[in-house]
Amino acid sequence: MSLRDNSSHGQSPQEHHELKEYIGIRLIREIAQDIKSDLRFQSSAIATLQESVEAYLVSLFEDTNPRAIHTKRVTIQSKDIQLATMRVSSSSTYFVF
Repeated sequence: MSLRDNSSHGQSPQEHHELKEYIGIRLIREIAQDIKSDLRFQSSAIATLQESVEAYLVSLFEDTNPRAIHTKRVTIQSKDIQLATMRVSSSSTYFVF
């Protein structure tokens, strides 16, 4: 669903953004809970995690889409993602903060 489609579903772009943030925060907390209970996060840490995940996914789909196009498909498949992740993991980009 694009931001333009939100008006037909009763969501403003601001509400859509808030929903994405809530889902991201919930997911981060759920994963962290599996590692250690009673963890707290600064809002800046959650924002950084969300931005990093978004950047990774955008990069993954940018690498995946040409594979689908090469095979004359308009829809990506799991095998396209697997090939893209193999390429990404072999290049292993590390971020230093």
